[in-house]
Amino acid sequence: MFIPQKITHPAARFTPMLLLLLTAALAFAGDPQPPVKTPADAPPSAFDQLWGLATLYKNDHNPILQELKLRGRYQGQYHWLDSDRGDTDDWENRRSRVGFDAKLFSKKIEIRLDAESNEVFDPFYEGLVDAYLKWKPSNAFGLTVGRQKPQIGGYDWLASTNNTPAFERSQIFNQLRVNRATGAVLEGLLGQFTWQAGVYSNEVDSEFGQLDGGLSYGAGAGYHFSEAWGLKQADLRADWLHSDHEAGDTVLNRYDELLSATLQLQDGRWGLVTEAYYGTGENARMCLVASSSPPGTCCRKSSNWSAATASPSEMALTA
Repeated sequence: MFIPQKITHPAARFTPMLLLLLTAALAFAGDPQPPVKTPADAPPSAFDQLWGLATLYKNDHNPILQELKLRGRYQGQYHWLDSDRGDTDDWENRRSRVGFDAKLFSKKIEIRLDAESNEVFDPFYEGLVDAYLKWKPSNAFGLTVGRQKPQIGGYDWLASTNNTPAFERSQIFNQLRVNRATGAVLEGLLGQFTWQAGVYSNEVDSEFGQLDGGLSYGAGAGYHFSEAWGLKQADLRADWLHSDHEAGDTVLNRYDELLSATLQLQDGRWGLVTEAYYGTGENARMCLVASSSPPGTCCRKSSNWSAATASPSEMALTA
């Protein structure tokens, strides 16, 4: 956990520059035009009205800035234990983040900036979460540059915790030592197929890092078959990540090669997610994760799994 005492990194200068750009765009736009309503439009719910307050500006006719909205997240959890070996209870401030999203230049440019605090909010600013610029001229091509998630683990890592049943990533995925990194990712959509390729820095601090460590690079592909199966969602994807890690690297430094395969199905109130990882390197492990949402199940097998397993052949199932 990084607790910067003073923001001295050159990348920290980007934040006021982005804010100045957005302020200028707002001034250029004038008053936003209200959306056109028809009698068939259903009235927004109370929650929709509440979350809508986060959208500070929206005007598709502005040639520079089309949308500016605040982002925020707070996730807390309480635990209580009463046992013959001791009692404990506590509240954890699991995640607390604030930032903004902006869409510019006919929505072909997207900017995201998120900052986070820590469990005790001291200091209030602990570092950046996401800080990137995305250029997406069409669905067939997009380029994202900045601090972002490496493209591996389509569900357990790439899915936001806002959209998963539990706050926590699986402990199996946590062993992979994957975290946000400064990098560049190309991605796109070709018919029902998706593709991605990216390169990332393995040296990261609480912001962008010094970019003087090892490098990781990877690629992946996916396929949407929801129409063929008549489901709301039916996605299959596979991703590969290679790491040329060096001494002193802070992320992506446990494995030389990582492979992940993800299957996501959803229709109505039920859903199924199955995800598998395979890694090679000095601490090579293999693990299998299968879960449904909700509820969730996890099945794992490991040949080197701390005290959770007593032998390489042991299987553990939790729900």
